[in-house]
Amino acid sequence: MSDFEDEGCRESVYSFSPEDVLFTAQCIFPFESTCDVELSLQEGDIVNVTRTDVGGGWWEGELNGNHGLFPESYVQILSHIRNYILFPLKPHSSVSKQGNEGEEASEQGVSVSNDESSSTVAMARHSSISAGQSDTSSAPPGTPFITAGHRWHSPEDYIVATVTKSDVKGSKFSGIKQFTVYEITTTGGSRKVTRRFKHFAWLHERLVRMFPSIVIPPIPEKQVQGRFDDDFIEQRRQRLERFLNRVARHPILGSSSVFRHFLTATDQKEWKSGKRQAEAESSESKFLSSIVCAEALPADHEDHISKYTQFSNWFEKTFQALETEYENLIKSHKAIRDNLERVGKSLKCFGDPTLFAESERPPFKPWWEKDDHMMHLLNNLGIMGEGVKQLALLANEQEDEDRRGFLGFVREYTALLKAFHPVFKAVNVAWHEYQQLSSKETTPPETLSTIRRNCETISSVALAEARHFYENASVDLSHAVKEHTTTTAEFHRKAAQVWDQILKEFSEKK
Repeated sequence: MSDFEDEGCRESVYSFSPEDVLFTAQCIFPFESTCDVELSLQEGDIVNVTRTDVGGGWWEGELNGNHGLFPESYVQILSHIRNYILFPLKPHSSVSKQGNEGEEASEQGVSVSNDESSSTVAMARHSSISAGQSDTSSAPPGTPFITAGHRWHSPEDYIVATVTKSDVKGSKFSGIKQFTVYEITTTGGSRKVTRRFKHFAWLHERLVRMFPSIVIPPIPEKQVQGRFDDDFIEQRRQRLERFLNRVARHPILGSSSVFRHFLTATDQKEWKSGKRQAEAESSESKFLSSIVCAEALPADHEDHISKYTQFSNWFEKTFQALETEYENLIKSHKAIRDNLERVGKSLKCFGDPTLFAESERPPFKPWWEKDDHMMHLLNNLGIMGEGVKQLALLANEQEDEDRRGFLGFVREYTALLKAFHPVFKAVNVAWHEYQQLSSKETTPPETLSTIRRNCETISSVALAEARHFYENASVDLSHAVKEHTTTTAEFHRKAAQVWDQILKEFSEKK
């Protein structure tokens, strides 16, 4: 038995009171207990969490009078809905005895009989939102909510992920197959998880399938040749870190169960179980049908989407042009760096052969003067050559910085703007289908109404995505430009210092 199983099946003494409840959580994956101290859960169950310090990725909680341990990654915290807690915590208990909690539930239009479960409370509350309430505090956690002005309802904060390359290479088949391992840590998280590139690709594919009409951030392309090269690994690491943090910043993607599973599953059993659940969930996405909007689709939504499409296409085209020209600039920098190395070597040929290996200067001393100014000048040319060599090294460092930094940002945004294409296409296709069916007298009114609601939802998502991208792009672009100009200015300051030192040599030695 593994350490994880030992931790999960250990014997414990349990004594429960309402004050023991830390918070409530909703089950997102079904869990079948394998020993007496584990608690079986079904998707949608609301469990009262009583301990989070069990260890090994396990929590302790209560459901319908039963208590036990369950994997923390199988539930979603309902941190701001305290009135989900049902007291007294026994099977078939009366919700009317909840006191203040029951009164709050009643205010939301929720009526629960003696034999109703806590999951019924959640469903009833969801129905009241769908019926037209716009108060996001009443929406069940995880419900995609579009607020006034067609903006995604965002959490107060979001995680920040850090990706580092593991010092140990992964291997399979007795070392025949090797791969790079990346370690991921998150703010506020005490655990570290390890992932391969194929796991990032799996996450990206699941997000695409689970969230139609959402712009999924791009990941680096798969590469076979040179994949263990240090520069390639570093560039890929940076792009994978950007991918995770861009997903984390998205109000829908960042709170998704598949993303949390990716960041938290620490052992093979937990990973495979959550992986199967995510794949089953993504096979039939219910995302669009679960969206709640605070306001109706504006009458001029077509004009908004059309103008934003034009802006997005222009933005993408402009980024593509900048990417091309910046690649040319970096190529020219590489040529300058190579030329600086050759110029530095040529200059050192003038210097003292005892100081510069490149020099083949024959011994000569003029017989007509004691102080040989020419030899001082030639030696200074050698020193100048050493300075030019330092400039070449600085240029090489700046080239790497530009390629990974600003050019990497431009490439990422070009790909991100391309990811908008299917979003706009989905809007056009949906409304085109609606117009075709509405022109047919044989189309049932209820079918037409359902299709129109779907069209309105897709359009609302497109508007929310456009706003999310636009507001984040202004922050990202400003940060990228400031960072780029800062590093470029620092490069030129260092280069100026080298030239100042060269000038000093010529000024002091005449």
